[in-house]
Amino acid sequence: MTAIRQWWVVGMMTLLLIFSFLDRGILALLVEPIKADLGLTDTQMSLLLGLAFAAFYAIMGVPFGMIADRGNRVRLVAVGLFLWTLATALSGRARSFGMLFLLRMGVGVGEATLGPAAPSIISDTVRKERLATAMSVYMTGAYIGAGLASLIGGVLVGVAQRIGDVTLPVLGLVKPWQMVYLVIGVAGFVPLLLLLVTVQEPERKGQGAKAPPPSFEDVKAQYRRHRSTIFFHHLGFASLAFSSYGVGSWLPAFFVRAHGWSIEKIGLWFGLNGMVTAVIGVLLGGWIADRWVARGRSDAKIRVALLGSLVWFPFGILYPLASNDVVAMLGIVGATLCSAVGVGCAIATLQELVPNRMRGLVTAAYAVIANFLGLAFGPLAVALLTDHWFQDAAQVGRSILVVSVVAHVISSFALWRALSPYRRSLELESGTPKEGDPNEAGAV
Repeated sequence: MTAIRQWWVVGMMTLLLIFSFLDRGILALLVEPIKADLGLTDTQMSLLLGLAFAAFYAIMGVPFGMIADRGNRVRLVAVGLFLWTLATALSGRARSFGMLFLLRMGVGVGEATLGPAAPSIISDTVRKERLATAMSVYMTGAYIGAGLASLIGGVLVGVAQRIGDVTLPVLGLVKPWQMVYLVIGVAGFVPLLLLLVTVQEPERKGQGAKAPPPSFEDVKAQYRRHRSTIFFHHLGFASLAFSSYGVGSWLPAFFVRAHGWSIEKIGLWFGLNGMVTAVIGVLLGGWIADRWVARGRSDAKIRVALLGSLVWFPFGILYPLASNDVVAMLGIVGATLCSAVGVGCAIATLQELVPNRMRGLVTAAYAVIANFLGLAFGPLAVALLTDHWFQDAAQVGRSILVVSVVAHVISSFALWRALSPYRRSLELESGTPKEGDPNEAGAV
């Protein structure tokens, strides 16, 4: 496969990730009109924002990971893309909490196909020495999609509200928030067509590529083989996800309460920060990791993430305490850059630790931990501190500070502890363990 074709596949997987984050993130901008139109409470909206999506997105990742290890991954992603795009479009016809809850489940189930399948497709498409860069390019889709949810979503909401209610053939009366869902949902069929026409299932490569699907005992044995590496890898990167999801959910409220920003201003600056700063951070992390690996530093992927976690501290401590909004925003830019550098390395590392036939399942298992922990409990931790410790909504910045600092302390320790067993894991997978090493990559 030519270099152009390789990077086209990476670009397509990135485009799909952009749409997945756009579809899942648009609901946050539509909270107030949906509440007013359907007569929902804040509790019901929180269930739509979190549990309806996160639980099924996390749980379904494991069976989809098994399918990705056994079957056609491109076809699996295409089916998932069709499902979440259709669920997004149909959300524009929801008339009740129950219907919208079911459709949010559909978005979560559909998007769960992409997590285990896309990294496996990329790993079998690009050259090994470009894996960290390729995976980092793919992970930029998360930040671009989240940024577009703020930027494009805000524009669509404004246009739809100015137009007001419209009556469409077949669909009947359509509210402004429903029109936003319909437009974004229909747009998702464009990348689906591109995927089906331009991307073919790549040949499986690497250790165990031609072997039969793994049994449960095979997977357990691989986990035992690298138990220290996987344990500290999951703890380190899941802690970063906990901080990112928890803090990200409350930063808009922090800027409203502490600095008096409008929602429009928040959407603009946070969207740009995600689409520019975070993307630069992800790409920079992958590029540095590949450069360090080429110079003989085998543990570069985790070392880059550790460096980002450590450098984060001055920025992460600055912005919640800053009284000036410009200083606070500059602190967020620095913290975002540091948090993003290790994102692509998290998944790229896992691809090196398991045979080809286990990549989808192991990636999905990690996603269950990181995404469910981050989505379900990160925002909750900030809210509980604000309500029950500080007991003052205006102190949400200090809640953000506590949650993010604790998470980064745990992450930094775990990633530091992962370095040595990770090096031994790479030696074991290459078949050249050092003299005197045990037949496993460390013990917890």
